[in-house]
This record gives sequence, structure tokens and C-alpha cells, in this order.
Amino acid sequence: MPKTNKLYEKIIPRFVPNSVVLALFSIIAFFSGPVKKRIRELHFRENSRLFSEHAERFLKNTGHIENQSEWTGVLFGTHKKSDMSYSGCEIIATYNALRSLGDKSDTIPYLIRYFEQKGIALKGGFGITPSAPCKFFRSRGFEVKKLTTRKKEDINSFGERYRTFIVTFYWNVNNIKDQLHTVNISKEADGFYIHNNYFRAKGGGYSRQGAYSSLAEAIDNLGANAVPLAIVCIRPSTAHIDRRTMKNTDERFTTKTSLVLYFLEGCKALFLSEVIFSIMVAFLDMVNPKIIQYTVDYLIGDSNSRMPFYMQMIVDFTGGKEYLRAHIAMMALIVVIIAFLCAVFRYLNKLLNSMAAEKLICRMRDILFEHISHLPFSWHSENHTGDIIQRCTSDVETIKNFLSEQLTALFRIVIMIGLGLTFMFQIDVKLSLISAAFIPVIVLYSLFFHNRIGSAFENADIEEGKLSAIAQENLTGVRVVRAFGREKFERERFEKKNTEYTNMWVHLMKLLAAFWTSNDLISGFQGMTVLVMGSVFCVQGRITVGELIAFVAYNAMISWPVRLLGRVISEMSKAGVSIDRLRYIMNSEVEKDDEDAGEPPLNKDIEFNHVSFTYENGTAEILKDVSFKVEAGKTVGVLGGTGSGKSTLMYLLDKLYNLPESGGSITIGGVDIRKIKMHYLRENIGFVLQEPFLFSRTLFENIGITSKSAKMEDVRKAAKMASLDDTIKNFDEGYDTFVGERGVTLSGGQKQRTAIAQMLITNPPIMIFDDSLSAVDTETDAKIRAALDKYAGMATTIIISHRITTLMHADQIIVLSHGKVVEEGTHDELLAENGLYRRIYDIQIQGGGEGIA
Repeated sequence: MPKTNKLYEKIIPRFVPNSVVLALFSIIAFFSGPVKKRIRELHFRENSRLFSEHAERFLKNTGHIENQSEWTGVLFGTHKKSDMSYSGCEIIATYNALRSLGDKSDTIPYLIRYFEQKGIALKGGFGITPSAPCKFFRSRGFEVKKLTTRKKEDINSFGERYRTFIVTFYWNVNNIKDQLHTVNISKEADGFYIHNNYFRAKGGGYSRQGAYSSLAEAIDNLGANAVPLAIVCIRPSTAHIDRRTMKNTDERFTTKTSLVLYFLEGCKALFLSEVIFSIMVAFLDMVNPKIIQYTVDYLIGDSNSRMPFYMQMIVDFTGGKEYLRAHIAMMALIVVIIAFLCAVFRYLNKLLNSMAAEKLICRMRDILFEHISHLPFSWHSENHTGDIIQRCTSDVETIKNFLSEQLTALFRIVIMIGLGLTFMFQIDVKLSLISAAFIPVIVLYSLFFHNRIGSAFENADIEEGKLSAIAQENLTGVRVVRAFGREKFERERFEKKNTEYTNMWVHLMKLLAAFWTSNDLISGFQGMTVLVMGSVFCVQGRITVGELIAFVAYNAMISWPVRLLGRVISEMSKAGVSIDRLRYIMNSEVEKDDEDAGEPPLNKDIEFNHVSFTYENGTAEILKDVSFKVEAGKTVGVLGGTGSGKSTLMYLLDKLYNLPESGGSITIGGVDIRKIKMHYLRENIGFVLQEPFLFSRTLFENIGITSKSAKMEDVRKAAKMASLDDTIKNFDEGYDTFVGERGVTLSGGQKQRTAIAQMLITNPPIMIFDDSLSAVDTETDAKIRAALDKYAGMATTIIISHRITTLMHADQIIVLSHGKVVEEGTHDELLAENGLYRRIYDIQIQGGGEGIA
């Protein structure tokens, strides 16, 4: 017997039977999976504990602070070999970089899982290269800068450029046995603090302070054999996602499927039941051709071939072969019974489909409304209302149709094709292969068409959104359009966009018509080929007449599902576009409070400290280093020209826009508004906008909408203070008067006074009037200000106006110009300064003076 090189024959004696060897290997193979899984789990727990201890030690020793808007650096060694058992430094580096940026959503165990799922080994060597953490940071929406070099000069210049707070990690590489294993560097006022977590030769850590250049000195210690190092600097970008707060917008919405599954929660049982009934209907449909086949071959003819068990059961149940020959109508009755069962199951299928579809669309609307209502004010400013409505109506309907019709049809199609081909192959393999050869042609053609038409559907949806926006704007601004006689211009504008949209759909319909025509041609050619070849096989005696009839029936039954498969695939393109459009909404980050946000008393002093602000889509600074103080219970007036930043200041105070960390601070009673819960803050700030919005309800409902338990006497009291009660009494319906959409039946002054009454009914500790008296006459203005004087000392009032008479009695007046505070004082003090305020006063009160640039 020749000598073997097989390992198992070397270690297992020759006399051991092969069956025993096989059994032994089978047992090892069976248990190897669970054992490996258990070992991996133990390693996971140990790594989590060990890495977490090191990470927390770093945070404790360096006393680091969160630096949520600036660059944080991480130094990685691009390793070749290592004698370390675990690749923990990269995990800890990634974790601490996230912590230093204020993102506490990713824990050490999660990071280990993340890198393991990417196929990176954490044991037995270093599997994490600097590119892996870079990909992770980018997946979290961080802006990433990376430098790989050997030169300490490059690292110096790169660090000086990007770092303000830096966390640096670096490990033992190559043949360095007693050098630095981990270096952490954090910024302090007098330089940088270096802490060495692990010093192999001396068995302990050390700490020292130094300049940033000391990092380059440490790098020099790597020696001549050191491999290149990589510095990675990261900071949050506008796309940064904090996973803690993403209730509806976390990672599961990074794909279309994840969003669809989220929408289907609560409807899955109904859809699953529908699929089950679809399978039953498909199976019963497939039985009838078999009944016809065996009726022709066995009862009318005299075939002796063996029948399938289910056909034999039917024959035996109905009296046997000879009985059925004498009573052939029994077979027709069986066909009718099966058709009746199919009708029942189809009814149940449609019923469940309708219930699931309506439940689905209800859930989708609720989710979208809830999510949109919590999106920040800036998001609503950047997106057209008409387009949002179109996404929440047309796109929702498209997705519902796809999930309730096309997707369930896809299950039926697959079942029908699978069962049909199974029965066809039972009849004749060669003829089945001829029929099946056309299926991939139809499917591939459908996929090709699907890829070509997807972008066209997307453009059509975009144009529909623009058309909806134009219609919505015109309906909302109908007064302005008619007041300036712009009906013709707006009609032509709408017609032009409507024509473009129509032409786009005509083009799409041409593509669809060409697709279905060619699809019909392929299907017709397939049916003809099957019929011709089947007839030839029947004449040759390869198949019976009954088998030919059944085969042609099955071919027809799968022909439509195959064609429908192409349609479903083409419909997927439109559904995919709609899902993406909804995913844009669902992945938009909702407003959120800081973890430590509270509800402090708000009847305190308000301070603006070096506030600077630029809108996200703008380039120029709206506010530039604005600082002033509003004492509690006082009335402050803010005066300034158009675009001076008056309204922006109040939007920031009410957190309608978020003030960035680098933009200064706004405090109430010494508490930064970033640390105050948004809902609580807005509940306690009464805000009357320059252009008030009224709902299409009664005056009573509009005034009382801001109060949870408003009664008629409360509403009437607020209306009196807003100098509105006498006006309402003159209406036929009084407080039950319906104001129309956006308060269209009221004048500008009446709408402003209604909005003021809305605010006064809540009796807030802070009241803001954003030029909200501009549409009232001087007498009414004086009455409202007299009513507000009753709140003196109880509420802090901020009045924004361009009218001197509205502000002249304020305790303090702030004058803004081009985003800066240029003057501050009382009315008399500002007149005495003979500055901008005096020039405005002269123009408005005395009718003279210089113009204002």
C-alpha cells in the first residue's frame, strides 16, 4: 500500500475503521460551530471589559471635556506585526474620539461588534488599519481628515492645522519592546497633557505636560524600523447622526428595505395571512388542468399510466374509474367545487389585502405627521410645503399600492411560476425547457427597462412636487395675485409647469407602451412555440392529448404571471423613488434636547452673550457679536432696519433655530437655553409673529388654541386686552365666527390682535412681539400697550418694531444695524446721543432729518 500524506492517516491508527473516523469527524464538525460561537462570546465579553477599563482610565486621568464642534485627533500606527494579544487600542481610540465630541451613543461592545461584523479579527494580531475607523467615522456623518507619514514635521503641521482638542493613540509596533504602547494627548490651557496608559518595561504609566511638539518627539522613539503613522482628525458635520436620539431615524433607514419593514410593523400578520391564501388559490388553480388531463386520458381515453396520489384520491372518493366514466359530469362538478373554493379564498385574500393596505397607509400617515411635526423650523424653511404634501400623499399612496398589490402579487407570481413549472416538468422535460427558456428573456428585459425608467419616474415625481408647490402658493396667496392683477401671469406659469409635467408623463407612457407591446410579442411567440412543439410531441406519441391540453393550460397560466413579473419589476422603480423621497423625511433629524436639559424657572434675567449667527444655507453673518441684557419683568424694545437681525434674535431665544457652540450663548437666569427643554421653553415664551397664522376654525378656537383648558371668560379677557373684544361683538356669529383658511376673512390688524390674544391667554413669563403691531392703527396700538402695562413687573416683554411710538415707553431700547448693537438705552438717552435712533425719530415723528443707509 503506497505511503499516504493525509494528516488523519498519520495521527489515527490503521486498525481504526473508517466508519469510526467518519463518525468522530462528524461529531467534531457538529459541535465546532457552537463551541466556536461560545469561545467568540467569551472573547467578546473579555474584550469589552478590558477595553472599557482602559477607555475610562483615559477619560479619568486626562480629565477631558466634551468638544462637540471642533476637531478631535486620533493617531494610528499603520502596523505590520505585533506581539499584542488584542487589538484594543484602535477600539479605545475610536471610542474616546467619539466621547470627546459628545457622541455617547456608541459603546465599546457595540464598536467591537461593528468591527467583527466587518470581518476584522480582534484577537491574534492587529486587524484594524486606520482606514477602518475612518470608514466608521464617516458612517456616523463625521468630517474626516487623514494624513499618513513618517515625518514628524508633517504631523506637527497637520496637527496644528486641525487640532483644538486631540486624543492620540499609538501602539507597540515591530521590535519595539519597551517604548510607548498608548499615548493620550488632551488639550489644557497651558499646553498638552500626555498620559501613557501602559509602559511595558517599567510596568506602569507616567504623566507629563508639554507642547504639541512633544508628540513628534514621542513618534521619533519608534526607531528606524517604524512603519508610517496615520493621524485622523474628525469633527461633526451637518450629516452627523447621534444614534441615541434617532427614534425614527436611526441606522435602519439607511436602506429602502429597512424603512419598508418599519412601516409594515403591525401589518405583517395580515400580509402573511394574505400570502398563505394566495398559495392556496395558486395550488387550487393548478389542480384544474390536471383534472382535465386525467379526464381526457383516463376516462375518455384508456391510458394505463400511474396517476398522482391526489388524483387517485379524487377518483376513489367519487366512486372509482368505471363509475366516473358512466357519470362524466362528476368531473365537471369537481371542477366547479374547486372553482368555488378558489373564489372563497380569493375573497378572503382580497379582504385581508384591503385591511392590511388601509392599516398600512394609516400607520404611514401617522408616522410621517408625527415625525414632520418634530422636525426643526430650519428644515421647514428649506423645504416647499407643496412638495412635502405631495410626498405625504402621492408617494404614500404609491408605496401602499406597491406593498399591498405589487409586492403581494410578486409572491403569487413566484408561487404560480414555481407550481406551473413543476407540473410542466412532470409532463415533459424537453417541452418544459422550451417554455422556460423564454422566462429569463422576459425577466432580463424587464430589469433592463426597470433600470432605464427609474430616473424618469424620479424626475416626474420632482416635477409633480414643483407643480403642487405652485398650486399651493397660488391658493394661499390668492389675494395678492388678484390685488395686483397677476392672474394671467400665474395661470401661464402654472400651465407651463403643467405642460412640462404632462409631457414627461406622455414620454413615460410611450416607454411603458413599448415595453408592454414587446412583452406581449415575446409571450405570444412563446405560446406559439409551445403549441407547435407540443403538437409534434403528441403526434410522435411522446405525450398524450390530455397532457398536451394540461401543458398548454399551464403555459398560459404562467405566461401571465411572467409578464406581470415584468410589470411588478417596472413598478418597483416608481415605488423605489417614492420610498427614497419618504426616507429623506424620515432620515431628517428631529429636534432633541440635551441629556441634561431641565426646566428651570424662566422669570429671570435674559442675557445675550456675544451671539453670532449664520443661517445654514447662507454665507453672510446675520448677527455679529451681539451682547445685551434684559432684566426680568422689564420691557425692552428692539429697533432696526430690514435684515438687521431683529427677528433672528427672537428665533434663537425660542430655539426655533439652534445657536451653534461657537456662536456665543443665550442664558435665562444664568442657565444656557441649550440646557433647557425645548417644549418647556416654548410653553413659557409667548411669541407673536410678524405674520400671524390662524387656523381654519372659529375665533374662540383660534384664541384658545394655546391653552389646554380655555373657557369663554378666559378667551374674552384675552381678547379685551388685545383690543379685539369690541370688534368680535360686531360679527354676526361673535366668537363662533369662522375665520377661513389662514384667517382670510379678517383684516391684517384683526389677525395680529387675534394672535396677541392667543399669547396673552397663556400668561407666559416671557412675551415677544415680533413687529406684531405693525398692522394696527395708532389708537389701537396705544390701547394694547396700555393693557400690556398691567403685566409690568410680572412678565419680561420684548417688543420688536420699526415704529418709534411703539417702543418709546420701553424700559430699555436696543438699536440694531447690520447685525450689530449700535445703540442701547432709554428713549431719552438715545435721543440725546443724536445717533441712528435720533435720525429714525426725526423721520417718523417730526417728518424730517437724514435718511438711513
